[in-house]
Amino acid sequence: MACGPYNSGLTVQGEVSREDMRRWLLLQLTAGAQTTVLWNTRPEHFWDEAQGQGFLGGRGELTPRADAIREYCAAAATHSDLLATSVKPPSPVAICLDESLYRIADGMDERRAVEMPTRGAYEVLFAAGIDPDFIDIERASDTKLDAHRVLVLPFPFATAPTTIAKLRAYVERGGTVLSGPTPGRFSEYGWAWPPGMVEEAEELCGVRQAGLRHVAEFDGNARWTPDGCRAGDILPPTTLAGAGPLAGLSPKAAYYVQTYDIVTDAAEPILRHGDAVAGVRCRHGAGQACVLGTMFAYSTLGEECRETRRAVEAILTAASVPTERTGSIVRHRRVSPGGELWSLVNLGATDAEWRVPEALDAGPVDFLTGERFGRGDAAMVPAHDLRTLVVR
Repeated sequence: MACGPYNSGLTVQGEVSREDMRRWLLLQLTAGAQTTVLWNTRPEHFWDEAQGQGFLGGRGELTPRADAIREYCAAAATHSDLLATSVKPPSPVAICLDESLYRIADGMDERRAVEMPTRGAYEVLFAAGIDPDFIDIERASDTKLDAHRVLVLPFPFATAPTTIAKLRAYVERGGTVLSGPTPGRFSEYGWAWPPGMVEEAEELCGVRQAGLRHVAEFDGNARWTPDGCRAGDILPPTTLAGAGPLAGLSPKAAYYVQTYDIVTDAAEPILRHGDAVAGVRCRHGAGQACVLGTMFAYSTLGEECRETRRAVEAILTAASVPTERTGSIVRHRRVSPGGELWSLVNLGATDAEWRVPEALDAGPVDFLTGERFGRGDAAMVPAHDLRTLVVR
């Protein structure tokens, strides 16, 4: 982890404060790190990173960032057993990673089409109060899949038929699949299926592709929208209409609008683009597969679309997924035999308080400051900040 600004050539990234350093270290703790490697002691002298990175000053003097590191190290020594042994508890939701998908994207020079949707899916789950796991969908056993109530496939445009069959069996056993657009458009070898989706994906979602168009971004940017070759190639900024379990919502479309013909009574529309169906829920056995015909991960990342967040949250709620969000504060846990670490992350623009549960046998202690809280006490968390509590 860098301990100073990320300078690059003639670009200077500005100062890194003591509070920045404190937040970065606590976020490492929140993410599950047992060790943090600091880069580095002194500022860089290599020309491309000139004067960046280090936690000392240019003449070797101590800085406020060094004070933050010293405070963190003292706390880490006090609670070293929890840092060494605590792990994140299993999550009810997993984001699916797929090596074949990444290889195809790499061959297309489209690695961003895997990385950014994954980031966007994580962001929308994080904001909902869910700390997701990541799972290798090609290699995971049925037992591993069944440990999660929901599997999220942010943008599965190249997926092996055998992988989709594995997802179908998971749904039949009671799981929920939430997929982004164009599942199974390509095989795991990069061959495009002429109908637009492989047969196994059509059966999983209960649809056939009716149309596929790019859509422009609302703010006029082109973060992921390609240049159109002809007039009309790209749809204007578009809002979709929720139906069924998403009725009343109006999420913004992003990157694609994929429309569908429903081919089974087990499927129902959950999104519409005008008169066309742009999202479907299909039931199999005890579970359901939901496909959204637009890039919900991009809609939340770039457009900051609250309606998209609410749509995803509605699907999670229908799958009985518990959340760790109270108001604007999200709680992340690390558990061990000796106790737990609770990181309280305030996503809001104003300070917020979090109440210590009455059911605790002993009050928690602030990881850094040692401040002790009793049952029912309020722990204040500054806006866009976090604090970590130790529960023994």
